[in-house]
Amino acid sequence: LYKISAGPVADIYLLQGRVGSVNFQEEIIFYRVLPWIEISVTLDCGESEGLYFGPGKEDSIPGLAYYMQNEKKLNLNFNFVPAAEVLTGGAFLVERRRAVNFNACEFAAPDNGTGQGWSLLRPGSFGCRWEAKQGLLQTVLAWAPGEWLYASDDSIRSGGSRYTSLRGRYTYRCALHYGSISAEELIKTATSFAEPFLIGTAIQEQKKKNCAVNNFLSSSSSSHQPFITALFRKEGRIYLRLCNYSTENKEFLLSGGSLPIRPVSMELKEEGEPRAGLTLASGRIQTVQILAKE
Repeated sequence: LYKISAGPVADIYLLQGRVGSVNFQEEIIFYRVLPWIEISVTLDCGESEGLYFGPGKEDSIPGLAYYMQNEKKLNLNFNFVPAAEVLTGGAFLVERRRAVNFNACEFAAPDNGTGQGWSLLRPGSFGCRWEAKQGLLQTVLAWAPGEWLYASDDSIRSGGSRYTSLRGRYTYRCALHYGSISAEELIKTATSFAEPFLIGTAIQEQKKKNCAVNNFLSSSSSSHQPFITALFRKEGRIYLRLCNYSTENKEFLLSGGSLPIRPVSMELKEEGEPRAGLTLASGRIQTVQILAKE
């Protein structure tokens, strides 16, 4: 492990090695402003006919199917404080997991009963294994069974398949965050990590009151930041979709008001004049056009 970069934005460390037939490169990023430690892992599986590894159909045992045997897959391991339960994201809720093997969505946070702790942030859905007594959390990076029902050559009959092998390069992004592990804070932090806005405006905004340092949005409340549900470009124009999930009306600004916006309809038709900010009612979703020079 050695440092490859040190600057005003972050310190970056690099770890390289090999696991079996897979070469890997791991970057660990310590940001000056953002409230997490980011980890980027790249696996190089080569350009051959492909690699197969991990549990197969023959590994199934009563009560534990082979595809749930996460400890036999290629994992990224983290040591946390031992805890009986792990809080994870689910479909429109936060779930408490006591099982050893489970799937998580967006985050996994061992609950040690103090209300504070480390959490793993990872966009999307991912497999986990939790050893409660040891405090060991494993998150699955890769698995390539030689046989898989839904990836067979005809996608109907079970059998060997060329589609389940790994080849080429894969990059996985996750982060470690320390703070409150309340449901609201976990959802907010995981969503912020998944958003495409990083350090650009955070540096200039970090000293302004009630401005989230990991986001170029600021609001009239320090306890409720908005969700950015979509960012897209159409016909040369950039649009942003916001959601106010708090119970109060909130005023939102982009980069402290330096980026003007214009409200638009769901069909992207203009709804008003350009403005510095937007007041969004509780529970409302609004699309805006960002009026910035390209």
